[in-house]
Amino acid sequence: MNEFFYDSHQLIFSFLIPGIVLGAIYDVFRIIRFTRVNTKGNIGFQIKKHFELNTDGYVQKSKRNLNVLIFFEDFIFCIIGTFIELLLFYHLNAGVIRIYAILISAVGFFIYQNSIGYLIIYVAQHIIYCIRYLIYYILIVVLTPFICIYKNTKIKKEDRKKFEKEK
Repeated sequence: MNEFFYDSHQLIFSFLIPGIVLGAIYDVFRIIRFTRVNTKGNIGFQIKKHFELNTDGYVQKSKRNLNVLIFFEDFIFCIIGTFIELLLFYHLNAGVIRIYAILISAVGFFIYQNSIGYLIIYVAQHIIYCIRYLIYYILIVVLTPFICIYKNTKIKKEDRKKFEKEK
Protein backbone atom coordinates (compact mmCIF):
# COMPACT_ATOMS: atom_id res chain seq x y z
CA MET A 1 0.00 0.00 0.00
CA ASN A 2 2.95 2.30 0.56
CA GLU A 3 3.91 2.06 -3.14
CA PHE A 4 0.81 4.01 -3.98
CA PHE A 5 1.99 7.08 -2.05
CA TYR A 6 5.59 7.00 -3.28
CA ASP A 7 5.00 6.88 -6.99
CA SER A 8 1.55 8.39 -7.30
CA HIS A 9 2.75 11.42 -9.30
CA GLN A 10 4.30 9.06 -11.87
CA LEU A 11 1.08 7.06 -12.12
CA ILE A 12 -0.96 10.23 -12.45
CA PHE A 13 1.06 11.36 -15.45
CA SER A 14 1.14 7.81 -16.81
CA PHE A 15 -2.66 7.65 -16.81
CA LEU A 16 -3.14 11.24 -17.96
CA ILE A 17 -1.32 10.67 -21.27
CA PRO A 18 -3.60 7.83 -22.52
CA GLY A 19 -6.60 10.05 -21.82
CA ILE A 20 -5.07 12.66 -24.11
CA VAL A 21 -4.30 9.99 -26.74
CA LEU A 22 -7.90 8.77 -26.57
CA GLY A 23 -9.05 12.36 -27.06
CA ALA A 24 -6.96 12.54 -30.23
CA ILE A 25 -8.37 9.24 -31.47
CA TYR A 26 -11.89 10.49 -30.81
CA ASP A 27 -11.09 13.64 -32.81
CA VAL A 28 -10.20 11.44 -35.78
CA PHE A 29 -13.64 9.82 -35.52
CA ARG A 30 -15.26 13.27 -35.17
CA ILE A 31 -13.50 14.54 -38.29
CA ILE A 32 -14.57 11.47 -40.26
CA ARG A 33 -18.11 11.93 -38.93
CA PHE A 34 -18.13 15.60 -39.93
CA THR A 35 -17.28 14.70 -43.52
CA ARG A 36 -20.40 12.53 -43.74
CA VAL A 37 -22.98 13.91 -41.30
CA ASN A 38 -23.71 17.19 -43.06
CA THR A 39 -26.05 15.81 -45.75
CA LYS A 40 -27.13 19.28 -46.90
CA GLY A 41 -23.47 20.06 -47.55
CA ASN A 42 -22.96 16.77 -49.34
CA ILE A 43 -21.57 17.39 -52.81
CA GLY A 44 -23.95 14.94 -54.51
CA PHE A 45 -26.97 16.59 -52.91
CA GLN A 46 -25.75 20.07 -53.81
CA ILE A 47 -25.12 19.16 -57.46
CA LYS A 48 -28.56 17.54 -57.78
CA LYS A 49 -30.09 20.63 -56.21
CA HIS A 50 -28.05 22.97 -58.44
CA PHE A 51 -29.20 21.27 -61.63
CA GLU A 52 -32.74 20.79 -60.26
CA LEU A 53 -32.60 17.02 -60.48
CA ASN A 54 -34.66 14.63 -58.33
CA THR A 55 -33.53 14.70 -54.67
CA ASP A 56 -36.53 12.92 -53.12
CA GLY A 57 -35.59 10.68 -50.21
CA TYR A 58 -31.89 11.52 -50.45
CA VAL A 59 -31.60 13.20 -47.04
CA GLN A 60 -33.82 10.69 -45.23
CA LYS A 61 -31.85 7.67 -46.48
CA SER A 62 -28.57 9.40 -45.70
CA LYS A 63 -29.56 10.14 -42.09
CA ARG A 64 -30.64 6.54 -41.50
CA ASN A 65 -27.35 5.19 -42.84
CA LEU A 66 -25.34 7.75 -40.90
CA ASN A 67 -26.92 6.76 -37.59
CA VAL A 68 -25.78 3.18 -38.13
CA LEU A 69 -22.26 4.32 -39.04
CA ILE A 70 -22.06 6.59 -35.99
CA PHE A 71 -23.08 3.69 -33.75
CA PHE A 72 -20.32 1.47 -35.16
CA GLU A 73 -17.74 4.26 -34.93
CA ASP A 74 -18.59 4.82 -31.26
CA PHE A 75 -18.46 1.09 -30.62
CA ILE A 76 -15.02 0.85 -32.24
CA PHE A 77 -13.82 3.82 -30.17
CA CYS A 78 -15.02 2.13 -26.97
CA ILE A 79 -13.17 -1.06 -27.90
CA ILE A 80 -9.97 0.90 -28.66
CA GLY A 81 -10.27 2.86 -25.42
CA THR A 82 -10.86 -0.27 -23.35
CA PHE A 83 -7.92 -2.02 -24.99
CA ILE A 84 -5.57 0.92 -24.33
CA GLU A 85 -6.67 1.26 -20.70
CA LEU A 86 -6.39 -2.47 -19.99
CA LEU A 87 -2.90 -2.60 -21.50
CA LEU A 88 -1.92 0.39 -19.41
CA PHE A 89 -3.24 -1.20 -16.21
CA TYR A 90 -1.40 -4.41 -17.03
CA HIS A 91 1.96 -2.74 -17.69
CA LEU A 92 1.96 0.09 -15.16
CA ASN A 93 -0.16 -1.12 -12.28
CA ALA A 94 0.45 -4.90 -12.37
CA GLY A 95 -3.09 -5.48 -13.62
CA VAL A 96 -4.74 -3.77 -10.66
CA ILE A 97 -7.58 -1.56 -11.83
CA ARG A 98 -8.06 1.49 -9.63
CA ILE A 99 -10.79 4.07 -9.88
CA TYR A 100 -8.45 7.03 -9.57
CA ALA A 101 -6.53 5.86 -12.65
CA ILE A 102 -9.72 5.70 -14.73
CA LEU A 103 -10.74 9.14 -13.47
CA ILE A 104 -7.32 10.57 -14.32
CA SER A 105 -7.62 9.16 -17.87
CA ALA A 106 -11.06 10.77 -18.14
CA VAL A 107 -9.58 14.07 -16.94
CA GLY A 108 -6.86 13.80 -19.61
CA PHE A 109 -9.54 13.14 -22.23
CA PHE A 110 -11.57 16.20 -21.19
CA ILE A 111 -8.49 18.41 -20.93
CA TYR A 112 -7.61 17.51 -24.51
CA GLN A 113 -11.18 17.94 -25.79
CA ASN A 114 -11.60 21.34 -24.14
CA SER A 115 -8.25 22.77 -25.23
CA ILE A 116 -6.50 21.40 -28.31
CA GLY A 117 -9.57 19.47 -29.46
CA TYR A 118 -11.51 22.67 -30.21
CA LEU A 119 -8.68 24.02 -32.32
CA ILE A 120 -8.19 20.79 -34.26
CA ILE A 121 -11.90 20.38 -35.00
CA TYR A 122 -12.21 24.05 -36.02
CA VAL A 123 -9.30 23.80 -38.46
CA ALA A 124 -10.44 20.41 -39.79
CA GLN A 125 -13.98 21.68 -40.42
CA HIS A 126 -12.69 24.64 -42.41
CA ILE A 127 -10.30 22.50 -44.43
CA ILE A 128 -13.07 20.01 -45.23
CA TYR A 129 -15.42 22.89 -46.09
CA CYS A 130 -12.88 24.39 -48.52
CA ILE A 131 -12.13 21.04 -50.15
CA ARG A 132 -15.83 20.21 -50.43
CA TYR A 133 -16.70 23.47 -52.18
CA LEU A 134 -13.63 23.37 -54.39
CA ILE A 135 -14.76 19.94 -55.63
CA TYR A 136 -18.32 21.26 -55.92
CA TYR A 137 -17.34 24.15 -58.17
CA ILE A 138 -15.05 21.99 -60.29
CA LEU A 139 -17.86 19.48 -60.80
CA ILE A 140 -20.33 22.26 -61.63
CA VAL A 141 -18.01 23.59 -64.32
CA VAL A 142 -17.41 20.11 -65.75
CA LEU A 143 -21.00 18.85 -65.57
CA THR A 144 -22.87 21.98 -66.72
CA PRO A 145 -22.55 21.30 -70.47
CA PHE A 146 -23.62 17.68 -70.09
CA ILE A 147 -26.63 18.52 -67.91
CA CYS A 148 -27.72 21.25 -70.34
CA ILE A 149 -27.54 18.80 -73.23
CA TYR A 150 -29.45 16.20 -71.19
CA LYS A 151 -32.21 18.64 -70.24
CA ASN A 152 -32.59 19.97 -73.77
CA THR A 153 -32.76 16.55 -75.42
CA LYS A 154 -34.98 14.95 -72.82
CA ILE A 155 -38.50 14.43 -74.14
CA LYS A 156 -41.14 15.22 -71.55
CA LYS A 157 -44.06 12.87 -70.99
CA GLU A 158 -46.59 15.37 -72.29
CA ASP A 159 -44.58 15.97 -75.45
CA ARG A 160 -44.18 12.23 -75.95
CA LYS A 161 -47.98 11.72 -75.71
CA LYS A 162 -48.58 14.53 -78.20
CA PHE A 163 -46.01 13.08 -80.55
CA GLU A 164 -47.60 9.60 -80.35
CA LYS A 165 -51.10 11.03 -80.99
CA GLU A 166 -49.89 12.86 -84.08
CA LYS A 167 -48.62 9.62 -85.57
